[in-house]
Amino acid sequence: MLTVETVFTDHFINELLRIRVVGEVAAHLHDVMLRLKQEAAGRRARRRLSLGRFLACCYRQQAIRKVEVTLHNDA
Repeated sequence: MLTVETVFTDHFINELLRIRVVGEVAAHLHDVMLRLKQEAAGRRARRRLSLGRFLACCYRQQAIRKVEVTLHNDA
């Protein structure tokens, strides 16, 4: 038969292991969450950059057309 001290020690070790496992799972989930947030932020940044390029391209095309119309009208 196990002594009371052995039972308490075994219970204490089991609790520590359970806390450690839960902590490791929580840390892993936290890492996954951070990676997903970083990926989402990267997609948003690329989308903003693409939108900026699109607007710059449109503005540049409008400016070229204005110059062409002005040159055509002056001729």
